[in-house]
Amino acid sequence: MTMMAVAALAHDTLVHAVLGAVVYRTTERATEAGFSATDVCVDTDEGAIGFHYVHHERVMDGLLDATAPEVLVFFATWGR
Repeated sequence: MTMMAVAALAHDTLVHAVLGAVVYRTTERATEAGFSATDVCVDTDEGAIGFHYVHHERVMDGLLDATAPEVLVFFATWGR
C-alpha cells in the first residue's frame, strides 16, 4: 500500500469516527444510547483527560467500527 493510499484511508477513518461520535454531543445522549459513565479518571502532568463513557456491548463484540464508538470522553466545561 502506498503512502498516499494509507493517508487516504486514515483520513476516511477519521472522518467516519468524527461522524460516528458527533451524535453523542452530551452525556445524556450517550447514556440514552447505551453508554455508561465510569469512575476512571486518567490524568497526566498537564491535568485530567475527561469523563469516560463506555458502551460495554460494543467493547465486548470484538469489532472495531469507526462509525460506532466504544468509548467516549467528555471534557468538563465548568460554567458553560
